[in-house]
Amino acid sequence: MVIVGHASEEQPEVGAYAFEKRELAAQRSGMGMEIEVRGGVTIPPPVAPFNKAIGLALSGGGSRAVAFHLGTLRALEDLNLLQEVDIVSGVSGGSVMTGLLGYSDAPFTDIDRNAVAFLRRGLVRPALKNLLHPPRVVLLALNFFTVALPSLVIDTVAAVASFTASLFPALRPTAKAISRFYWPFRRRYSRTHVVADAMAEVVGTQNCDAPTRQGKSIVFNACELRTGTAFRMSNECFGDWRHGYAPASELRVADAVTASAAYPPFLPPFDWMRPFERNGETKTHRIIVTDGGVFENLGVSVMEPGRDARFSVISHNPDIIIASDAGAGQFSGEIVPSSWPMRMTQVISAIMRKVQDATKARLHDYARTGQIDAFVYAALGQVDRRVPLKPANWVDREEVVHYPTDFSVMSQEDIQCLSGRGEAITRALATQYLLSD
Repeated sequence: MVIVGHASEEQPEVGAYAFEKRELAAQRSGMGMEIEVRGGVTIPPPVAPFNKAIGLALSGGGSRAVAFHLGTLRALEDLNLLQEVDIVSGVSGGSVMTGLLGYSDAPFTDIDRNAVAFLRRGLVRPALKNLLHPPRVVLLALNFFTVALPSLVIDTVAAVASFTASLFPALRPTAKAISRFYWPFRRRYSRTHVVADAMAEVVGTQNCDAPTRQGKSIVFNACELRTGTAFRMSNECFGDWRHGYAPASELRVADAVTASAAYPPFLPPFDWMRPFERNGETKTHRIIVTDGGVFENLGVSVMEPGRDARFSVISHNPDIIIASDAGAGQFSGEIVPSSWPMRMTQVISAIMRKVQDATKARLHDYARTGQIDAFVYAALGQVDRRVPLKPANWVDREEVVHYPTDFSVMSQEDIQCLSGRGEAITRALATQYLLSD
């Protein structure tokens, strides 16, 4: 049975809700229905190639992001748009999904199955299992006592000196000198390396220059902490404009994904000493690479128009940008941040939200001024009433918005809710703004 009708007088687009049992339809008529939907709003997918460069940005948000983005990919696949995507840019949890999709030529059903298996298994248990391996325990202990602990002591002394100088101004020169001192030895092995090995079991052991899905450009976004700049890792090269770039053949996909997802409160950054080429000159630099959400959590910046090639070697200029945002959106006002940890969490969340608001505003400006043809912004925290043509299997915002962003084991029910919302929102918005003509 198919029910077709207008959603409203203001939005006269056609919505189709399909309910069928193929075996019964085949018995009666000898043929099945041509329209295939997951129970929601649809229009027939474009017959001819889209003929526009499409960039897909997958935001951070831990395992919540992986599940939400899975729904986004399902909608794009159903609408024949996923194969038209030219660039996939991931941040943190979005980088996990980018790695799963970007370096596999398997049918999408296999990508879907692998993503669900990853979510059901989680990343915490595999990482803990790897952590208990005796050689890793020894390496972690050595690095803790020779690097992590001395660095913590130095930072504590610097903090005490700074506080003391605020009470006794005469001590400011001494406090300033102490603040500039740092422990010279690098942290060559940490929990982040253990997680990277577990991540290799998910996205593979290949390096970033390996063949990508349908030749798509792949970008993993991180942040370099010494300079506070974007550190990007693509299938062609990796680096930043301050230090230069190195060939993608020198970096594992698993390390790129983990670097992008190394959330500072829980995972130390990668501390790399590598040669980079800049302006025709090669120099070795020490770089500190952490979660991409520190710089920009949407993954859109690498695709924004008008980027200067002198500072943005890794950049793309798609005609259409599809952004999948697994963030919670507006604060509910229910949390009372009275403790220090809760205050800091809310402060960081507020800063990231305002940065994302600025990015969304720029997307609107790019579309208004013709710098891009169109964009779709599918957000987990989207206000429900603003989504056009909501399907019958709609998942409300409140059902998923409070799901944690850790990489713990996820239930099948939670996966269905998160991915279902991502799929429904993306389908509704892509149908409305990309395929309605």
